[in-house]
Amino acid sequence: MFKVENLCASVISNITYDDSPSFSGIIAGECTGEMWVDDFKNPNIALVFSFAVGGFSILGELPNIESYNEFAIFIVEDIFVQLKDKGIDYFEFSIESKEARPYILDIFKNRVIQSEDEYTFRRDYKYDKITTTPVSYKIFKVDYEFLEMLETGEFVN
Repeated sequence: MFKVENLCASVISNITYDDSPSFSGIIAGECTGEMWVDDFKNPNIALVFSFAVGGFSILGELPNIESYNEFAIFIVEDIFVQLKDKGIDYFEFSIESKEARPYILDIFKNRVIQSEDEYTFRRDYKYDKITTTPVSYKIFKVDYEFLEMLETGEFVN
């Protein structure tokens, strides 16, 4: 795996996902983060760290089991060592490809994995200008008072 700053737009289709904008934005060079790929010219898989998210995402998939074994070695012998050197004793990650999921999870078969589901909502069109707020929505300023309402249960999302 090679650490890269950015990739040519014509080679990122294998490792970008419309429903993963934070990590795909790093690949496209639009967001801040770190990225490793298996091949500069034709990447199949990428490990991407997002400073905003505070974790990693594994994007794309590899052509064969040997490639996944090499990826596993990279995770355990390089990334885990880098994290430990920074005093970090966990590896928060997501896997975007359903096909890659069993191979990636196999890397962690001897470790404890905590998991959670994450649901997102995306519109398939953009507003030119938001002039009114739908009746079922309320906009709040995020400040100390709002956070206090959340903590005391006065406000629920």
